[in-house]
Amino acid sequence: MLETKQEMDIFSIRLPQGASPDEARVQFLADSIRENGLISPIAVSPDNALLAGFHRLMAFQKLYQEDGDDYRQIAVRVVDKGDSSHLQQLETSEKLFHPQLTILEKAEHFKEYFNELKYGQNRHKTTAIFRTLDISRRTFFNLRAIAERLGGPVRERILNSELRDLANSTPQLLALSKYDEASQLEILEIMAKQGCGTIFEASRLFQEQAEQPAQRKARQKFLKSPSLKLDKDLRQDLAKLAQTTGIGQNELFNEIFEAGLELMQQKYVQ
Repeated sequence: MLETKQEMDIFSIRLPQGASPDEARVQFLADSIRENGLISPIAVSPDNALLAGFHRLMAFQKLYQEDGDDYRQIAVRVVDKGDSSHLQQLETSEKLFHPQLTILEKAEHFKEYFNELKYGQNRHKTTAIFRTLDISRRTFFNLRAIAERLGGPVRERILNSELRDLANSTPQLLALSKYDEASQLEILEIMAKQGCGTIFEASRLFQEQAEQPAQRKARQKFLKSPSLKLDKDLRQDLAKLAQTTGIGQNELFNEIFEAGLELMQQKYVQ
């Protein structure tokens, strides 16, 4: 059975012998916890020995000294050292919050964990797996999409090349995941050879290359039509979306228009 978190007094947890905190990291975590709360619980054994989360615990003790009883209790997971499923859960949770791992690498660890629980001997439901990882629903499904749709050759191409920065961009990885693997590799090749700044730019070039000339001419003519005027509210929504995603407004408009056009064609064109 997969367990959820519980709370424990920060001074009842036994620390590992000889452990010495990195004060800068403790301060960083304390500031983050004060602002956002504790995202990932620490792990303890049934006899209250700390298994993982030393610096998070030190941050809570620091916050207790500075801010008082609001930080006297900390979220924990009680893990039996002999329980392999709990240890796997602990290891995966730690990796999903590891600052030196990219989003793409985290997705790989997520996939191993998810597949073991979803398709292994016990076959847990997706909602039960979600509750064990202490990540948002959006993050959970983003990681799942990236893990399932970006295969080994694509991950290797990104991680072992000049495109490695792409591995830390969730929006771009999700955009790439919409294509089949052959197209993904072509888009990455376009991005590398033509110096595209984003996957969105590279995928647009890929689509233009794949289009028939007549289709491209008709689409460009329509997009340049002066009748395509957005009202004030829509312009504001488009600007906010551009700011959130980091995608240019023109790129966003084209993507929105093309997606809408495809839906309309499916609905009305027999």
